[in-house]
Amino acid sequence: MLNNFITLEDSQYCTIGYNTKSNILFTHWKEATAKLTDELYKELSKRRLDFLAQYKSNKILTDTQKFYFTVSPELQAWVAEHTLKTMQIAGVKKIAIIVSEEFIASLSIEQTMEEPEAKPFQTRYFGTQNEAIEWLEETNAVIV
Repeated sequence: MLNNFITLEDSQYCTIGYNTKSNILFTHWKEATAKLTDELYKELSKRRLDFLAQYKSNKILTDTQKFYFTVSPELQAWVAEHTLKTMQIAGVKKIAIIVSEEFIASLSIEQTMEEPEAKPFQTRYFGTQNEAIEWLEETNAVIV
């Protein structure tokens, strides 16, 4: 687990953590995601949203370096409708994604983030956790 992050939940598919200082909700996907089903992915997404609501985080860090599940176009639509809309309502502003080693899985994540529901978020892709955290912790000036 990253420095200054507390573990909220740890399963064979992912670890979910939170940084109280920076208000970042973190998900580290694991190799076992190769065995995920659509229903399990939806269940894990709902758990992440539960923690988002509980901790009122406005920044998301997702480490997909070991994410081996391909999110189908149908599941991408579900994520857009359920997860991304809920994140917008919850006040999420920034999403940092550490890219996957598996190109196809990474592509499906990027395609999900291109859904219209993802437009309100500042989303960036990074090669390392440190780069992603540094960007999430930046204070952005409000443009009027």
